[in-house]
Amino acid sequence: MKTSVIEAANKEDVPAIIALINKIFEEYDYQLCLEQCDSDLLDIALNYYQKGGAFWIIKNNDQAPIACIAVCPKLEVLAAKKVAELKRFYVQKNYRGTGISQQLLKHFFDWVRKNQYEKVMLWTDTKFERAHAFYQKMGFQKTGSRNMTDFFVPYSEYQFTMDI
Repeated sequence: MKTSVIEAANKEDVPAIIALINKIFEEYDYQLCLEQCDSDLLDIALNYYQKGGAFWIIKNNDQAPIACIAVCPKLEVLAAKKVAELKRFYVQKNYRGTGISQQLLKHFFDWVRKNQYEKVMLWTDTKFERAHAFYQKMGFQKTGSRNMTDFFVPYSEYQFTMDI
């Protein structure tokens, strides 16, 4: 596995991050809904950094993001544990299977441990089957589901959690 440079995303990266995620969504016949469920991407500083979280990217040689991952503290406590939510974990198709996902997740967990979180949770669209298999391989357990209406069409998500 080649190690790539992980860096904090900033406002100048937002258009390229949106393009990256939108390209991945197209694989599932989706598009970003920046007016509702994906509006957090429009202001990363406000929606991640100012809430005590983080947002990281890996760029290719042309300085375009090829992967991203984010974390946000959860206000509610699950099972009396301090919870961090894994968000915006995407890897461009031609970089999947190269070790970048594991590298980003390790970086995420290093941050979670440093900040003394005891549990990690995430929500992922039920269509993202490859992601579900990856999360389970990495030790997450599927713990719930929900139906969502904050998109152009209703969709469903699975919840995955892991104790740290």
